[in-house]
Amino acid sequence: MYDLYVNDLLLHDVKVWDIHKIHSLFPETVAESIIRTPLFEEVKEDKMVWNYENHGEWSSLWRISAPPKTKHLLWRICRGCLPSRVRLKERNESATTAGNVAMVVWCIWHNRNNWVWNGVKDTAKEVAMRAVHMVGEWSAVNRMQQTNGYTAAATANSELVTAESLLQQTSQDTALLR
Repeated sequence: MYDLYVNDLLLHDVKVWDIHKIHSLFPETVAESIIRTPLFEEVKEDKMVWNYENHGEWSSLWRISAPPKTKHLLWRICRGCLPSRVRLKERNESATTAGNVAMVVWCIWHNRNNWVWNGVKDTAKEVAMRAVHMVGEWSAVNRMQQTNGYTAAATANSELVTAESLLQQTSQDTALLR
C-alpha cells in the first residue's frame, strides 16, 4: 500500500504524530489507532520492538509439545487478539457477522462437550452445518417475533444464504490452518 516508516508520520524534528498527514493517508479507524499509539522517547530510530521477547514471557508457550496452530491459538488468546465478538465489534463488524461467529463458537463448544461427556464427535463440516442451520432458524424466529407474526420467509432465506457463505469462509479458514 504505502512504503512508509513511523518517522514519515511524525512532525518534522519532533516526536509527535502528524495528525493531519495520518488522517489524509489512512481510513478513520486506522488513523485513530495510529494516533493512540504511544511514542517512546527511548527509541531513537525505526526498528522492530517486541517487549515480550526480551523477558521470555512466550518462549515456554512455543516449546510445548503441540501443533503450531494450537500454540498460535493459545498465544492469540493470551494476547487478547483472538477475533472474539468484542474484538470484531471494535473492528466495526456488523452485529449479524458477530452473531454468526458467536453461533459457530457455540457449536464448536457444544461439539467439544458432546465428545467429552458422551463420546460423540461430529466432523468440522457437521458442526459448521449445524451453525448455519441454527443461524437460519434463529433469524427466522427472531424476525417473526419482531414483525408480530408477519411471514419472514424471504428474510430468513437471505440470512440462510449469508450463513452458508459464512460456512464457506469457515471451510476456507480451516483449510488454511491445516
